[in-house]
Amino acid sequence: SANNKKGKSMNGINKLLMAATALSFSMMSNVSAQSFEMKLVGATINDTNHEYLLEFERRIEKKTEGRIQATVYPAGQLGGISQMVEGVILGTVELYLVPPEFLSGINPAFGVVSAPGLLRDQEHAIATTQDPEFYDMFTNLASEQGVLGVSYYVYGPSAYIMKTPADTMADIKGKKVRVLASDVEQATMQAIGATGVPMPFGEVLAAISQGVLDGARTSYGGPAGGGWYESAPYVLEAGDSYVTMMAIVSKGWLATLPEDLQQAVVEVGIEMNEYNNAYAKQFLSEMKTIWEDGGGTVKQLDPAEKQDLMSALAPIGAKVFTDASSKAMYET
Repeated sequence: SANNKKGKSMNGINKLLMAATALSFSMMSNVSAQSFEMKLVGATINDTNHEYLLEFERRIEKKTEGRIQATVYPAGQLGGISQMVEGVILGTVELYLVPPEFLSGINPAFGVVSAPGLLRDQEHAIATTQDPEFYDMFTNLASEQGVLGVSYYVYGPSAYIMKTPADTMADIKGKKVRVLASDVEQATMQAIGATGVPMPFGEVLAAISQGVLDGARTSYGGPAGGGWYESAPYVLEAGDSYVTMMAIVSKGWLATLPEDLQQAVVEVGIEMNEYNNAYAKQFLSEMKTIWEDGGGTVKQLDPAEKQDLMSALAPIGAKVFTDASSKAMYET
């Protein structure tokens, strides 16, 4: 009788263990089957940045076998830069593609890449931004604020896109020009005798059309894709600095993912550096044709004038980046 009771008791325990094991496997299965939304947001369309978002979508969904469901929102569809950066910090925007200078309010060191002459040409810009010492330091500048840079690539050389003809830097003098939100770009405008106006990309074309701005200082890939040549047809390639782009991800959102999906996001971000640097170089070769086919003109700064310009602008970086964080980043 005692053995019989013991047998019944063991059978009950075994059934409980089996049920618990089944529940555990069921929970594990549910976690692995769970899908997560990832909004991929950018300010431009039909350009290098738009391609980044589309390719990231393809790669992250393939790598995670659909457990991360990504949706692309180009052309500022979800809001302006400050709103989207705040969304990344709060975790309501998963990935945002932005010129790092617009993060200067979080950390002024993000502005160092705009320093004139720091990046000499496209190849040097790529080599510098992909150098591990620089890359790791730069992409983690806002880590304490919940923002992680998962990709960082070179968009293209800076140019002046103007409403009126611009053949020399003298044609930029006295004009109101949109710049990125950093002290170094403001200092650059002052040095050439123009007024720098920080403004989100999505608002610039309307501001030029309405006469609020005379032009913009940026690479003209995004403007070419957006048809700016109809309102601001004159491009002067100065090449005094290079436009770079960083994909920032919400660390708060990242922490909600299983570890393997966190790793997938980071891995795809790194893969995209090589992909988009190559794509940007290809796109650069096509931009001039797109611009001129649209009725605009593209002129390069005379070499002698460019040399004079670079000599005048060279001291700006060291003068602007004097606080500890910015100085360390600039010197790196």
